[in-house]
Amino acid sequence: MMRNVFALVLLMIVVVLFSACNLKNDNPIQNNTVDTNSLVKVDTATSDLPENPDLQKELLKLDSTGLMDITLIPEGGRPNTMPKQLSPKDSIARIAARMIKNEDFSAAIREFTKAIDLDPFDGELYFFRAVSKAEMGFHREAISDYNKAIEIQPDYADAYNSRGVAKANLNATAEAMQDYQDALDLKPDFADAYYNLGLAKANMQDFQGAIDDFTLAIELEPKYIQAYNNRGNAKAFMKDYDGAIEDYTKALELDPDHAQAYSNRGAILKNLGEYDKALIDFAKAIELNPEYIDAYVNRGLTKILAKDQEGACEDFRKAGELGYENAGKLIDSYCK
Repeated sequence: MMRNVFALVLLMIVVVLFSACNLKNDNPIQNNTVDTNSLVKVDTATSDLPENPDLQKELLKLDSTGLMDITLIPEGGRPNTMPKQLSPKDSIARIAARMIKNEDFSAAIREFTKAIDLDPFDGELYFFRAVSKAEMGFHREAISDYNKAIEIQPDYADAYNSRGVAKANLNATAEAMQDYQDALDLKPDFADAYYNLGLAKANMQDFQGAIDDFTLAIELEPKYIQAYNNRGNAKAFMKDYDGAIEDYTKALELDPDHAQAYSNRGAILKNLGEYDKALIDFAKAIELNPEYIDAYVNRGLTKILAKDQEGACEDFRKAGELGYENAGKLIDSYCK
């Protein structure tokens, strides 16, 4: 039943979260470290490094081609297609999939509920309804649906992983870690589960453990951009600044538009006294994201160190306009 037509509509969710899933700091910049406010890849989800990191919201990846046709190869080899007749449940599920793709999660929940009424023993329907609920921030309700999916299909590794993300969003870190481990027991090559486990360990201040898990995720998926970025964050906590810069640079090689990686690398360069290089990275981060508060604040602090008080105050004021709560304190300290 898990391999029905509906399975052709939806690919399993891919991040880090990180609603899944970013590392985020409620009081950025004040310790002169790096920003961990990142896009994450979660199943299946960051200025200073976070004292209380969070997971970012889950990202969905859907099959853009929709339902596939059955292809028959007649004698002579010329392909001929015969449309697959959809059951009422699968027709509704197809509509729900489109709603998710369009980020109309409320409508998706309604449609998945209709499909569940027609077949209450299809674990994938509960799984994707849970995904929709999680996207709307209804993490407890999502957990209930993930529970049902796992009850129906006990070997559903994606459901364990996504349930862990929902628990992490409720600050149930230890329970989330158990779900990630259960997902890995079922699927040892599950890169996203290693990534999410690394985020959880970072949240528990186990930065070496986080580095180990991010490394495993990268070994399984060498182009895992967020794993490089957050491994760099963990290395920065461990004062492995050269290693952190190397990881941020790798993330930027894979994604030249990754504003957080520029900001993170700039923060490390600032702390190493390489102000000119840091300012270039902060400027690039701001170019990519003109409302990037952490980059403005860190650039302002770097300008203070580089004896550009006027430029620093401009950045602090801009951060204040964007909603940075501590902008007034910085302005009082440096701009009076």
